[in-house]
Amino acid sequence: MSDFLYSMAQQELSTQIKYVAVMGMTGVGKTTFITTLTGDSLTVGHGLSSCTKNINVAETFINGQRVHLIDTPGFDDTDLSDTEILKTIATYLQGEEGANIQLTGLLYLHRISDVRMQGSALKNIRMFRSLIGENNMANVVLVTTRWDSVTRDEGVSRLRELLEKDKFWGGMIAAGARHEALLNVEVDCQRIVQKFGANRAGQVVSAELRKMEQQHAEEIAELKETLRVEKDSEIAHQLRAAYEEMMQKQERIAEEQKRLHQAEMRQLQHQIRNLKHTHHSSLM
Repeated sequence: MSDFLYSMAQQELSTQIKYVAVMGMTGVGKTTFITTLTGDSLTVGHGLSSCTKNINVAETFINGQRVHLIDTPGFDDTDLSDTEILKTIATYLQGEEGANIQLTGLLYLHRISDVRMQGSALKNIRMFRSLIGENNMANVVLVTTRWDSVTRDEGVSRLRELLEKDKFWGGMIAAGARHEALLNVEVDCQRIVQKFGANRAGQVVSAELRKMEQQHAEEIAELKETLRVEKDSEIAHQLRAAYEEMMQKQERIAEEQKRLHQAEMRQLQHQIRNLKHTHHSSLM
């Protein structure tokens, strides 16, 4: 199933523009990230209405794939209310003529140099989670920036806290988001955006597993109720066998999801180890 889904995802991506929203607090490096990829800060979509004047869009090509990078205002913007910011983003995604822009992915940038999570940063995270929704976190990459402003130990310690605490990034990681460190701006910007297409098939498989689990749960509940009221011993025996088979399927799906989660956790641990090594090397 995974090979088929991967093939379908790749075919779909080859004919579509990638729309990647870049979000985060003011000053975390959103514009720098985008201009590094595009070489300039020119916007596309010149027909944008006045209510989307705070959305800047830049275009680039990565491995032959057309990519639109959407620079969004931070939720700590002093000139706009939270409601206005949400309306601005939503209006752009709806399109000038009602066309619904489907985001390929979302990047949330955060300075690893920040000593602690201030109130405005926590507010940003809450608004981001509310906007995206827990069911869409597989399309999110949490990016740490400013690694050149901290020591190796400081950076790794702060990253662990970000990834482990639910009120920071822990909840989003558990829901399917992943982390990337922006160590080498020139190299990592392209690598991070490029990964969205490569990971999409895996996200489809994960969503398919959740769908199957829900379907089996409903069938199991129905079988349990039928078994409870059925008096005929032969029919009851058949129902019990069907019930046990469904339970085994449910266990297999749960085990597959567990393996996927463990693989994601190993990837995070691998990232942290690489950060230690890479950051240490850059300081020598």
